[in-house]
Amino acid sequence: MNGVGRQKVKLSCFFNNEFGLILAAFGDFTGTYTLKPKKGNRVFAIVEQEVIELH
Repeated sequence: MNGVGRQKVKLSCFFNNEFGLILAAFGDFTGTYTLKPKKGNRVFAIVEQEVIELH
C-alpha cells in the first residue's frame, strides 16, 4: 500500500481473482512478492489480527 506522502507498508494478504485464491505467507523465506491488483481482483489484508478487504 502506498500513502499520499509516499509512505509504504507491506502487509500479508489473501489475493483473489477469476483464476483462484492465493493464501497469505508468513515465513522468512516466503511472503515477499509484491502483487499489483487489477480491476476486479480482491485483496484481503491481515491487520492487527483482523482480515479486512482493501479497495
